[in-house]
Amino acid sequence: MAEANQAYLCENSEAMLALEAMVDRAGLRNVLFALEYICHAKGNHLEEAWQDVSSATVWWSNGRKIGTIACKVRQ
Repeated sequence: MAEANQAYLCENSEAMLALEAMVDRAGLRNVLFALEYICHAKGNHLEEAWQDVSSATVWWSNGRKIGTIACKVRQ
């Protein structure tokens, strides 16, 4: 994790508390499926708006990986 992100996601940070609350409300599996969707949407945007297929491919690949994990998570 990059150094800048460590403070953002450190224990009891606003970001971590918000993420934990989201998992509590929606469930881990649903949060992961939402992240999968976001990754694919970002990939589509990069391809369509910027013709950046290389970056889009990275987002699509990450989306598929997160989706695979989401399918293995029990509610």
